[in-house]
Amino acid sequence: MGAVNLAQDKIRVVMADDHQMFLDGLSRLLSGNDRLFVDGTCADGNSLIRLVSDKKPDVAIIDISMPGPGPAGILEQIDRLAQDTKTLALTMHLEPSFARELLALGMNGYVVKEAAFDELIEAILTVARGDQYLCRTLVEAMSEETPLTDRERECLAGAARGQTAKMIAIDLDITERTVRFHFANACRKMGVQRVTEAVAAAFKLRLLST
Repeated sequence: MGAVNLAQDKIRVVMADDHQMFLDGLSRLLSGNDRLFVDGTCADGNSLIRLVSDKKPDVAIIDISMPGPGPAGILEQIDRLAQDTKTLALTMHLEPSFARELLALGMNGYVVKEAAFDELIEAILTVARGDQYLCRTLVEAMSEETPLTDRERECLAGAARGQTAKMIAIDLDITERTVRFHFANACRKMGVQRVTEAVAAAFKLRLLST
């Protein structure tokens, strides 16, 4: 997917939220930023899909509790209709498990509504250039609720280095079967099917570091 040249272009943003007063107020605030252009707003999932299809914005800011299709359906349609559009959840939900589910579905960023306005701007700029953004409050909550055991993280870290299950088993002084057991548990917890997907998700959620 493409990324915006922040030095040359205004970032075109669309927003969806079913609380009209909040939507109107945020639209005015974002419109006052000289790096952003608000290209449309709406109040439900189906309208958002149409808006994204029509405008092809750089970033879609999404309230994930709106009427209409759920997050999975919205993200699937956005990916099909406007592959270069980045998605940023703006929500009241702070539960790490909820955020992990959205990130696994392909959401590019996650900000809670209690965040400062400056952090929302930072999130928009970050996802627009093709990077992921997790708000500080969520990162703190995730650090307190790590879903992987130390051994599961060690096995995923080995896979991230390109090691086979046999090589990881030798390094950790466990059996290859045990490595595969930890892989399976990690995949289940991360809501993915393949070890490579579990590794990618762990990096996204900052459960592994480079």
